[in-house]
Amino acid sequence: MARTVTHSSVRQCQREIDAREFQEWQEIYKQEPWGDDWLQTGVLAASNVNLWAKRKVKPERFIPRVRARRDPREVEAEMHQWARMHNRIVERKQREAEARGKPNSTKPTKAH
Repeated sequence: MARTVTHSSVRQCQREIDAREFQEWQEIYKQEPWGDDWLQTGVLAASNVNLWAKRKVKPERFIPRVRARRDPREVEAEMHQWARMHNRIVERKQREAEARGKPNSTKPTKAH
């Protein structure tokens, strides 16, 4: 509420408004909640997309989800696995091209 009412921190908001005004804002909020910026953005985005889309999308599609933080070592291992797979594909294609007698003058560089 501090962010919306006084555009400040909670402590600053407590200094700027008294308990009675705070209760008034709470009542207003109960009647018409505000502050869910992502939902508002999602509604606007979905409304625009749905003007042109064959299949309607929901606003939740445009709201970012919090994902669990991954261990950097796990991410690195996955990247190395992907690079090995990529390199095997590139090498296989190069061998196939050479077997067909097509020299590969622009050999793709390997991923590290």
